[in-house]
Amino acid sequence: MRQKISSALTLCLAFALLMVNISGCGKKQEPKEGETALWYINAEETDVTKEAYTLKGDTTDAQIKNALKALKKEPNTIEYKSAFQNHIAVEHFEVRDGKINLHMNEAFKKQNKTFQLLFEACLVQTLTQVEEIGYVQFFVGKEPVKNEKGVPEGYLCSADFVQNAGSSLHSYQSADLRLYFANAKGDKLKEEMVNVKYDSNTSLEKVIVEQLVDGPDENSLYPVLSPDTEILGVSTKDGICYVNLDRACQSTKYKIDPKITIYAIVNSITANEAAGKVQILIDGKANVRYQNSVNLSKPFSSDPSIVEG
Repeated sequence: MRQKISSALTLCLAFALLMVNISGCGKKQEPKEGETALWYINAEETDVTKEAYTLKGDTTDAQIKNALKALKKEPNTIEYKSAFQNHIAVEHFEVRDGKINLHMNEAFKKQNKTFQLLFEACLVQTLTQVEEIGYVQFFVGKEPVKNEKGVPEGYLCSADFVQNAGSSLHSYQSADLRLYFANAKGDKLKEEMVNVKYDSNTSLEKVIVEQLVDGPDENSLYPVLSPDTEILGVSTKDGICYVNLDRACQSTKYKIDPKITIYAIVNSITANEAAGKVQILIDGKANVRYQNSVNLSKPFSSDPSIVEG
């Protein structure tokens, strides 16, 4: 009888120790404000989360390699997991002018769009913490990864994956936007109010720029940007919205005063209280002139006088 009681006690103690170990594994090392972190996918594969991590390495390449290596390891918890599931791997990467191209293996292409989005969020949020890296683009082989519309995603920045409190990566919200397009003469701006529904992980600033690229709904208004314009990144810091466009933005279908295009972007962003000023970059550079006319070297404030009454 004593032997049976002793065995039972031993079993209970072992079970208790196991439960302590399991609960201990679930404790997340929350990064403090300003600290770097690794990003993971939650167990339900509906959202991402982060855990404190110190970037290691003396060079940009070394920090990237070490971060990727750390991301592949499974965290010590059952609440979230590495994004590198289902045999996904980064075959190689290239860094140039503050941007990184990540070349994924074929396994990435086989994942559904939800998982691809979660994976991209983890990689972008982690790698853009490296001082020299502001944008990340994903490839499978030599082909850029495309969105659900079949259009290349282009370069992504951390602001593209901003999460609202209490929302997942796949929640949506709507907004009434005041946008500005060109008048028939191309010498003034005219206002258009639109209602848009957008992914809560896309910043409002980027939604505004996307709407300007898509063009107006009203027949009396004219586009200010070429539909071929690629948005390389939109982010806001210290009240300034940085809009990075590719060189296709230098061409417009209609004859428009160059400053009309610039202030269509500036007035649209500031009118919706997304930022106080706007800095426009072309291929990541601000020391250029838009259509050899408008100097982009400094941030712009809104100009109500350019709007047609």
